[in-house]
Amino acid sequence: ALAQQPPAKPPEASPAEKEELARAVSEANNSPLEMLRAINDHLAKYPDSVYRAELESRALSAAMALHDDGLVVRYGEMVLARKPDNVPVLTNVTHSLLAANSPQSAERALRYARRIEELVRQMQKSAAPGAPADWRNQTDLALGRALTDDARASGNLGRPEEALTIAQRAFETYPNAGAAREIAFWFDHLGKPLEAIRALSDAFTIPDAQATDAQRARDRV
Repeated sequence: ALAQQPPAKPPEASPAEKEELARAVSEANNSPLEMLRAINDHLAKYPDSVYRAELESRALSAAMALHDDGLVVRYGEMVLARKPDNVPVLTNVTHSLLAANSPQSAERALRYARRIEELVRQMQKSAAPGAPADWRNQTDLALGRALTDDARASGNLGRPEEALTIAQRAFETYPNAGAAREIAFWFDHLGKPLEAIRALSDAFTIPDAQATDAQRARDRV
């Protein structure tokens, strides 16, 4: 019988690369901006680094800490190239694309939002009987948020009636202030201020731990 070959060792970084990376991370001193610079410099010097996947994920975290939508999209899409079904990353990239408020970004945001919807529905279908109520609640929340993003992207692409319908589905899936505000936004856009006011009253009154005081105040106005 042929002797079994031992499994190949995973590639390792050179001692020089390890030392440079450790020093750069230490010098960044937990600053998101300095961390991004260190990561960019390192990957420019070591484009085939064994640490690339980890560094791109850390770059995404730094971009999120900086609230820089362009960088969130840039590094988020790098992470998604390896992990296309990562729902939290898909969600963050979708939100950052919507912030750009352009048709090109809306097209990509719509694609990601619908991918989230598909993934969450698959999770719900494959759930074991008797799954905890809290798990179902969290997946409904994720689906509702994805539908809310779907509504905004569809509306930004010039389909306000479709956006309103999708926003209403989001609210039915998981009633929350964000979906109510989205319904109000598209009612107002379609020239239906009374319906918009009624939707905003839901946004103000419905229990929603995710709604901030500032958002509640805007809903009241």
